[in-house]
Amino acid sequence: MNLGDGFRPTIGRVSRPLNREQRLARGRLLVGIAIAAMLGFSVLIVSMTMRAGTFGITQAVRLSLTGLLAYMLWQGRPWALKLTVVLASITAVLFVSMAVQQVVDAERSAVAVVLMGAGAVVYGVVAAILGTSKSVTAFLERQRRMGG
Repeated sequence: MNLGDGFRPTIGRVSRPLNREQRLARGRLLVGIAIAAMLGFSVLIVSMTMRAGTFGITQAVRLSLTGLLAYMLWQGRPWALKLTVVLASITAVLFVSMAVQQVVDAERSAVAVVLMGAGAVVYGVVAAILGTSKSVTAFLERQRRMGG
């Protein structure tokens, strides 16, 4: 077949650009997933510290602040988006560091390594999605205009 006759091979599915409503729906979904991931992982950490008997005021404050930040993010506050991206990025790096320390440590725990690795992935993905998605930006702008 002569490729010069208007035939354009495509690899995979070619998608059309999203319309406004589709972009807002995708943004709402991505923000919801990011919030659920952050809160879910925070609750997991709190439950593990409670089980280990090391739960304290620090964990309660951290969980409360995570919930407050998630609420402000859903409201469309620009500072909440920026703060969430920065904190999620730092948290991902810290989880990687702690996972490496667990592997290097002589008394390593496989559960701790898996938990730290999962935390790094969760928070890294949250930071990447919230920091780069145009759908997220469009949804948060609409939330801000509508008053949350």
